[in-house]
Amino acid sequence: MSRIQAQFLGVELYFENLEGAKKFYLEALNLTLSDEKPGHHARFAFDAGFICLERKGAESYPSKDKAVLFFEVPDLNVAITAIGRSRVVQSEPTWAVLHDPEGHNMSFFRRQDLEKARVRISAPLRAGQLNRRFPHFGQSKLLTAVFAKTSRKRR
Repeated sequence: MSRIQAQFLGVELYFENLEGAKKFYLEALNLTLSDEKPGHHARFAFDAGFICLERKGAESYPSKDKAVLFFEVPDLNVAITAIGRSRVVQSEPTWAVLHDPEGHNMSFFRRQDLEKARVRISAPLRAGQLNRRFPHFGQSKLLTAVFAKTSRKRR
């Protein structure tokens, strides 16, 4: 069996009360908001990854316990085969969502697609630019976090 070589990127948590959760992360933890779509999600980016708070029910592929782990992998097909095709919840050419044994979402993104996009980036991205390049909203949130991290390193 091939090794996946996944690299952790961030986590997404689902909330019934998104505004209350955002207020907690802003005020109690003193985190800086890096992206927001009111009523849908609020994201906090860090050098080591991101935390995305999302309104429960906003995604088309809900996770059992309100959590999604994000990984980038060199080969999406190898990751899907190693984890098991029966675990695929949703799949596109550049990303896939799989369930772990307890039903938690694991989102995998092809590293080459993230790298190609990073090479083209010389300034911080706006969400609209990502949505045109990567039309899947879940991927746009992820890529916005990755690119924000990449842009900070270039400064």
